[in-house]
Amino acid sequence: MVMEGERGYKFSHDFVHEQVYAAIGPERLRTLHKRAAAALQTERAEPGVLAWHCERAGAWREAVRHHRRAGDKAEAAYAHNSALKHYDQALSIVPQLELQEMKFSRLHVLCSRQLVYGMQLDLKKWQADIEAIEALSEDLGGTMGTTGLMTALEARMTLALFASDMTGIGRAGDRALALAKAQGNRRAEARIANILGMHLASRVGQAERARKLLQGTVAFASANKDSLLLVSALCNLSGAQRHLGECNTAKDNALHALTLSQLDQHLYAARADALHALGCAEWYLARWQAAHTALAAASQLHSTLNNMWAALDDLLNFAVLNTQMGDFDAAILTLQQLQSLARRVGLSADSDLWKWGDALLADVYVLSGEVDKAEQLLLGMADWMDKAIEGRQLLSALQTHGRLLLERGEHACALKTLEKAKAIWQREQTVQVEPLLLHALAAHRAGDGAAARASLKLAEQRLQRSDAAFANVHLHWARHVVLADGTALSQARDELHRQTGQFDDPTQRARFLTNIQLHRHIEAAWRAHTQSAKAADPAVRQTIVRLARQDVPLGRKLTDEDRTDVTWTLDAGAADAGVMQQVGKVGLRQHRLRRLLEEARAQGAAPTDEDLAKALDVQVRTIERDMKELGKQVRGLTRRR
Repeated sequence: MVMEGERGYKFSHDFVHEQVYAAIGPERLRTLHKRAAAALQTERAEPGVLAWHCERAGAWREAVRHHRRAGDKAEAAYAHNSALKHYDQALSIVPQLELQEMKFSRLHVLCSRQLVYGMQLDLKKWQADIEAIEALSEDLGGTMGTTGLMTALEARMTLALFASDMTGIGRAGDRALALAKAQGNRRAEARIANILGMHLASRVGQAERARKLLQGTVAFASANKDSLLLVSALCNLSGAQRHLGECNTAKDNALHALTLSQLDQHLYAARADALHALGCAEWYLARWQAAHTALAAASQLHSTLNNMWAALDDLLNFAVLNTQMGDFDAAILTLQQLQSLARRVGLSADSDLWKWGDALLADVYVLSGEVDKAEQLLLGMADWMDKAIEGRQLLSALQTHGRLLLERGEHACALKTLEKAKAIWQREQTVQVEPLLLHALAAHRAGDGAAARASLKLAEQRLQRSDAAFANVHLHWARHVVLADGTALSQARDELHRQTGQFDDPTQRARFLTNIQLHRHIEAAWRAHTQSAKAADPAVRQTIVRLARQDVPLGRKLTDEDRTDVTWTLDAGAADAGVMQQVGKVGLRQHRLRRLLEEARAQGAAPTDEDLAKALDVQVRTIERDMKELGKQVRGLTRRR
């Protein structure tokens, strides 16, 4: 056949093929397809091609098997729609099989298909498949029935999460673990422990138990060279350790997972989970910009892979991080994206993520001064906050409500709200101590000094057992307010500028210092304290110097416009005298060196070693030696060299 096209004439091979194919009799066609399938199988053809030939040959058992293989392959590549087409086609063929074989095959395909519905967060279809798996498993019994039931229970853990059923997560997980142990199926036990551990740490508030489960999973996966399970378990273990305040260990495990994912192309998708775990660990270590970079990369990769559940979790964490960095516009935009995605996948307004998203949005509004918007959101959550008794999303909402009431000066009401938040915190005792610090401030302002000191002490004791740093500024400030401790104010400002020194981006650094009300309060209180101390202590000495701005590139002669005025504290009087008593002359000099670097960084400048040597009245080689000894303490504090 010849057809005329835009570029001339061509043969219509497809049309010829259709005509010849239609002329072959049914029996002959089945035989040809059977031969084609046999030949292609020896050539290791794509399972989708084999399924097509087997189906037309009437080889139903093989057709079901190859459609399922094709679906599994597509699912592993996050080609969800293609996977569903193969699973649906397999299920349409299953009735052609003998009764018992039909049940087995249907169970296998449903167990695969529910994974895709779970990834897409198609909750109604997901639940329908889970219920069908449970019914078939009960009907079949035996090993196959137990295996199917474990799969259904594993899925129910995450399904319970979206219904905010925290007890349902543990109930399903514990039953699945019991079945795996009774069956002696260590691989299934490790897989289930991995999912249960993830939810216990991230949502339920049982990080201690989660850590134990996940350590067992990591050991099993490592011993059995199951790299996919190992990377997943390392990421989840990192999350549990982070909540417990073992943040550097959490970071190490995240880096281990990331390295493994980069060494094996089959673990490409797991790389996003490793980046997420790394970003969260950096965040808890108060390495804000590093956290932002890692979480942004994780979010982009999860979106590319069409992993809806992970993408929602990324957005949730990214919103909290942006809020704590003072980028309120970005936080609001991220939460709007979260709501849009949740709406698109059909999440109920009662779901865990909806409630958490609303609580976080209200918190952003409080922190950015839009208290009326915050109050409106919290009003819609009031009944739930009164009735609910557990969960991190409830803790977040109560914390936000307490902060709002403090802003409004309703200290007694704030104290009552934060009492409930404190009680929830005490059941888990993570390093997220902000509910305690807010409770301490509320109690102090309400005139209950004993309650304020008790909450402050709890927070101090918890953070002393941790290397988490993200709450340190707030902790020192609370000590300053509750205990009227001037040293704590100095510690709050020192820690604020240490964290600020981690930023390379001047815009992000400026937001962190100026957008967050707490940071503004600290700076204002410090200035007032310094002026008062200077008046009371003649030994306090400050000077104004002209230093190069941080954003001026190296390698050119500086103009006056390239410089900025910087106020340096050369001697803090009694405070420095106290340091001298504790660490001696060299320690005091190094303390002052770090202070000069932090003050320069906070004011947008980068001193040279010569600038520092002149200010401290020492040789340049002394500055170089001190910088080397200080090591990590001054890493990120810019010098112009």
